Amino acid sequence: MGVMLSAGGSLRWLRETLREVKPDIDYEPMNDLAEKAPPGSDALLFLPYLTGERTPHFDPDARGVFSGISLKTGMGHLVRSVMEGVAYGIKDSVRLMEEAGTGMDVVYLSGGGARSHLWSKITASVLDMPIKRLSVDEGPSFGAAVLALVGTGSFSSTAEAADKTLSIKDEIGPVEDWVSAYADEYERFRALYPALSDEFKRG
Repeated sequence: MGVMLSAGGSLRWLRETLREVKPDIDYEPMNDLAEKAPPGSDALLFLPYLTGERTPHFDPDARGVFSGISLKTGMGHLVRSVMEGVAYGIKDSVRLMEEAGTGMDVVYLSGGGARSHLWSKITASVLDMPIKRLSVDEGPSFGAAVLALVGTGSFSSTAEAADKTLSIKDEIGPVEDWVSAYADEYERFRALYPALSDEFKRG
């Protein structure tokens, strides 16, 4: 299992911060801004550890970071780098599962972040595998309800329950031109936490 403590919450934090100067900003215009930034956000990285982290760094002191801000950094870079940072965090969990012998070739996505077509494309490209977006927005609560149905005998297994209750909205594949760029940026992302972990403990 992989757990991120501030996935969708990272973009929500950025939206609320931007609202201090632009009260009408919302996810759709933020998405439009991010579309204008290149994959890799011109080397801008975001660590999405706003409330500590659990996977792969079990560290309550970890914090969020923007690294690589330059004079060409614009609002679209900031938004896109948040989306990319979360996608890199998801890749951390996928990599651990693969190293443990749990292979996968598709990812199912739900929740608020899944509503963004761009964010889904970024995640598919970072993972280099297709994303299947579920029709259900509330993933965790829906999953708990499905498990309860299995527990009460309405379904004989979780596999049957998933087969009977899950509905796929669409499938989004990796963008070929983005995959190699994200592979390089992911290695930079992985190096960032170890370089800063001692500083986090001082805060």
